[in-house]
Amino acid sequence: MAETPPPDRWECIWEAFWRLDTDRPHRTQGMAAPMGGSLIMSVPGPIPWTVLQDYCDRTGQSPEDRDLMEVCIRKMEDIYLPWWLEKNRPRQ
Repeated sequence: MAETPPPDRWECIWEAFWRLDTDRPHRTQGMAAPMGGSLIMSVPGPIPWTVLQDYCDRTGQSPEDRDLMEVCIRKMEDIYLPWWLEKNRPRQ
């Protein structure tokens, strides 16, 4: 997924999305077969609300800006997380 820069007024949301990417929880997903064969991968989940709120506290976001940031980041995740799964899907 190419990182196309957003318009200036939205840059703080874009920056938050990528800065908080490393705080995503991961879950394991996969399968195992008899005789020891397995295919397991770590799958990212959504950025936790508490992490987003802490980021907003640290960057001095107003209550309205926090709400906007959360809505935008969740919408971005609606695109990013399925894309990530498809990109990293095991090929047969």
